[in-house]
Amino acid sequence: MQDTVLTLLRQKRISAETAMDIRSHLHLLARRADPVPCPSDVERIWEIATHQMMTYYDAAYVELAARLELPLASDDSAIKSAAKKRLGLKLL
Repeated sequence: MQDTVLTLLRQKRISAETAMDIRSHLHLLARRADPVPCPSDVERIWEIATHQMMTYYDAAYVELAARLELPLASDDSAIKSAAKKRLGLKLL
């Protein structure tokens, strides 16, 4: 995640202040692997992917954030739009 923040900073897509703010919140992110999704999770991922017209991989990312009730960190406009506007997820 630190690399992503640095990349965004170098590309001038975020300010130094925003980078520091993000870094101050990184400790809140749990570092754990999600177990193999159960069949209902797989169905929900498929539903998100088809309704939001996104890749299965991106939909899995969105579904995981929704299921764990965590904010989503992404610079992808399609993911952010689906997550915030359509699914009501909080974005970092």
